[in-house]
Amino acid sequence: MELYKIPNNLSLQGNLAENWRKFKQSFKIFMKATGKDAKDGETKVAIFLNIIGEEAVEVFNTMFISDDDRKDIDKVIEAFEGYCLPKTNVVYERFVFHKRNQCEGESFEQFLTDLTKLASTCDFKTLNEEMIRDRVVLGVQDLNLQEKLLRTEGLTLQKTVEICKAFEITKEQMKQIKDPQLRSVNKIANKKPMEKTGNTSNQSSNRKEEFKCKRCQRTHGPRECPAYGVRCRLCGNLNHFAVSCRVTSQKNVRQLDVRENFEDDEELAVLSTIETRNVHEISWNENVKVEDKYVRFKLDSGAWSPGKHTSGTDFQTNQSPGGS
Repeated sequence: MELYKIPNNLSLQGNLAENWRKFKQSFKIFMKATGKDAKDGETKVAIFLNIIGEEAVEVFNTMFISDDDRKDIDKVIEAFEGYCLPKTNVVYERFVFHKRNQCEGESFEQFLTDLTKLASTCDFKTLNEEMIRDRVVLGVQDLNLQEKLLRTEGLTLQKTVEICKAFEITKEQMKQIKDPQLRSVNKIANKKPMEKTGNTSNQSSNRKEEFKCKRCQRTHGPRECPAYGVRCRLCGNLNHFAVSCRVTSQKNVRQLDVRENFEDDEELAVLSTIETRNVHEISWNENVKVEDKYVRFKLDSGAWSPGKHTSGTDFQTNQSPGGS
C-alpha cells in the first residue's frame, strides 16, 4: 500500500492569503497523487473538510452557500477563495511588480522567484510570462547581461532564464580565475579536518622532540626558538638571548644581572660593570727579590680547584731574566 503525505491544516493566523495558496496547492497535489480526484463531488468535499482543519470547518459552517453548492468541491473552494483572499488593487500590485529590481548580491534564482510571486497577484492572464521576461531584462543588476539579453532575438522567458543562469555561473568562475587568493581560500576550506587520533599523535611526537636550546636556554621543539630574529643586547648579533651570549665568555665581567621579562617574553640583560680587556692579556706573574736574587713567581688568587694547592701562592718558579 502506497503512503502519501496528507497536507497540513489551513492556518487562519498570519498571512491568510499565502496560507490558503499553499494549502490549495497541496490539496490538489494530494488528490491527484492518490487518485481521489475521480471521486464524486460530495466525497471530495468531505475529504477537503477533513484535511482543512477544525477552525476552517467552523468558517465553512458560517458561509452563505446553498446545500447543492456544499456538495460541489469547486464551489466550496471558490467560497474559501472569497474568504481568504481579500480584494486586491491590481494597479498597486502591478506597481510593486514593475518596481522590483535585482538587489546587490542577490542571486538570479532569488530574483526570479520573487518576480513570479509578485506576478501572481497582478492578473496578467496570458501575458504573465512575457511580463516576467520584461521585468528580468529591465531589472538585472549586471549591465553586460542586460545588453546581451537585449541583443538576443526571439527572447522568451525560458531562454532568458537560461542566459541569466549561465552568465551568473561564468561570472563566478572568472572571479576565481582572476583571484588566486580566493582559490587558495576555497582549497583550504574544502580540506577535511584532521582526525583527532592524528592530532594526538602529532602532539605526542612534538613533545618527544623537545630539547634544551642553547640560544634561549629554554626547552622547546624544533624551529620554535623564541630567540629567532631577536637581537642580543650584549653583542648586537641576531638569533640568541643575552643569557646565551658567547661574547661574555671572552670578557672579564665583574657583575652580570640577567632577568626574565615575562610580559613581552624577551630577555633583558643588565651589565653593571664590564671590563673589555681580554683575560689572556692580564699578567699573573711577579718578580720577587729573595736573598738578593729576583725570582719570578706565578700568583694564585686563592680560589680552590682540583689539582691546586689551598695556599695563596703557587710555588712554580721561573728564573728571572736577570737571576742566576
